[in-house]
Amino acid sequence: MRRLVIPLDQFAHGLEKDLELCLKPYQRGVYRVGKESPILTMPEDNEGKVTAFSLIQNGSRLIKRPVMSYKDIAGEVVDCKGGTLIPRIITANRERFLSLTPTIPAHSRSILLASVSGFITGISEFDNVNSDQYLIRAYQEFITQGYLEYVDFYDIVKEHDCELINQVREFTGTRTWTVFEPKRKGENLFIEDLGDYRIIEWEMRNGGQEHESKGGSLHHLLTGCS
Repeated sequence: MRRLVIPLDQFAHGLEKDLELCLKPYQRGVYRVGKESPILTMPEDNEGKVTAFSLIQNGSRLIKRPVMSYKDIAGEVVDCKGGTLIPRIITANRERFLSLTPTIPAHSRSILLASVSGFITGISEFDNVNSDQYLIRAYQEFITQGYLEYVDFYDIVKEHDCELINQVREFTGTRTWTVFEPKRKGENLFIEDLGDYRIIEWEMRNGGQEHESKGGSLHHLLTGCS
């Protein structure tokens, strides 16, 4: 199976900076450096529910204190069942390892993935999804309402995804009947060549098992359904 791998952060950092005013706020919480999702959230963001506790050694006693704010993080931080959320070595160096917002351009990574997915949809001979409508729906998840109406937004995205799309275009070439599946893991974009749509469809119709997994992926790509 042919595969293209492209590190996205070479494009995403600049895009995140230029779209700063357009991006939706990240989920409130405490993040590990380099991670996209918070490892814990505060009671004010959980309908007042305490979801984390600091275990602090006081002589021979182990004191359990609810984490109500960032300043309460100390010792080992555990969840309601006692599972470790943040080990002591991290809380002892929290300025180095913890943050209240992601330290990586998570929204822009996802926007770039959407741009690539829209490009692949646009060149497809068999995909009946409108690429412009697809992009609008995809961007809405990360862009504050109202900004999608401004041409400047699309100009900014195009400025940063132009080289990325060129690299993808070199990989796809003129194979407009090929099923390409773009995925993202961390900062890396993966595009997999799943084969010729016509062959996959024929094998599925005739009970072939070789492309069963590809067929499921193909169905998801075309319909958005699993």
